[in-house]
Amino acid sequence: MTSKPSPVEVRLRPHHIMCQPYMILETFDRGEAFNSLAKHIKEVLESQEETLIEVTQGVDDLCRECPLCRDGGCRSPDGDETEVRKWDAIITRDLGISYGERQTAGYLRTLTRRKVPLKLCLTKCRWRSVCRVMLGNSTP
Repeated sequence: MTSKPSPVEVRLRPHHIMCQPYMILETFDRGEAFNSLAKHIKEVLESQEETLIEVTQGVDDLCRECPLCRDGGCRSPDGDETEVRKWDAIITRDLGISYGERQTAGYLRTLTRRKVPLKLCLTKCRWRSVCRVMLGNSTP
């Protein structure tokens, strides 16, 4: 009897879990490695069922490819590591997930579809103009 291979695991911050599927931007000005991984993560969150996602506090797999991630944290002018951690904490609370938790991409997709938009999205997000939820199409 052959065993089924384990699904690939991706470590993502809560805002990447929630937002990446809904972004309509194809590329960011953050380099080829970041853009390629962002596209892959978007595909995983939009269409894969069994890929395991670990909810990560702090720098995740996508952050590691971002040129704005330095000295162990986000240095984006849109929000530094301290701000991003606050947003992530709100998202974990509002989605009902926990750091360290592992869920399938299919489960997280269903969860975010039920919960978006969060109040944080409506009041604090600077990416509203490129978000399908905010533009009226919440299905990734």
